[in-house]
Amino acid sequence: MVNMTTNLAKNYFSKLLNSTIDENTVIKLSSGQSARAHTWLKSNNFNVDNLSLGNGFTIEQLIGGGASKVIDKNYGKTNKNQATNLRQYVPLNGSIGVDIQNIKELFPAGIPLDPKSDAELLGIFTIKELSYSQSRAHPLQTLTGLFAAKEAIQKCSEDKLNLTDIEILPDANGRPHTSGYSISISHSQDYAVAIATNGDKKNMDKNDVTLTNNVIPIGITSNAIQPVNKKTFRSLIIPFLVAFLVILEILRFLKYVS
Repeated sequence: MVNMTTNLAKNYFSKLLNSTIDENTVIKLSSGQSARAHTWLKSNNFNVDNLSLGNGFTIEQLIGGGASKVIDKNYGKTNKNQATNLRQYVPLNGSIGVDIQNIKELFPAGIPLDPKSDAELLGIFTIKELSYSQSRAHPLQTLTGLFAAKEAIQKCSEDKLNLTDIEILPDANGRPHTSGYSISISHSQDYAVAIATNGDKKNMDKNDVTLTNNVIPIGITSNAIQPVNKKTFRSLIIPFLVAFLVILEILRFLKYVS
């Protein structure tokens, strides 16, 4: 039974890392690989309660339960120590998270024809996200970008979020959107990068100023920048310009007469 379990794990990690893995190979996974491996290990009844996938482990440790003692009961959540360290250096309001992912690391064997049937992917993405990726010309790039954005959100979030707690879908303008966060995703060849801030326009404080196509800031008071509608702005500036031009013409006339 142990040999079967060992061979099962060796085959899985060899495929995931595209490298030959034996019982004593030290396995170090990227965040994307960790997300996939964690789901696979749980679905195959491996004990991952005391396993930190990013810190390095061997198949022998995995089978014997002697892996790293860093608690990692739910991959995708920020553990208590990480959250404490973040709070020491990063202000929670307006904090920023950044993540970069390699497509081939996250999807070494591509994706199945129906990604919604893949247990590993369902541990990372929601059904709607997987359906959305199928509608895109390059689903691998799309999913890698979504994963990078989820990781970026985790890094700036005040909450302990699982990856599937975060659902990122396009808004009416086609931009990536999730409630409570502002996100930007970019791609370059085999990489996707994402940046997130913990606060979108809808959840900003009422005293904060959001610059849109309909608002122009024209002055500063002791409380905040005061936004003025374009229509109001035009109604103020046009009479001023007319008066200014009239004065110029009067001065020209007086100079000519004199």
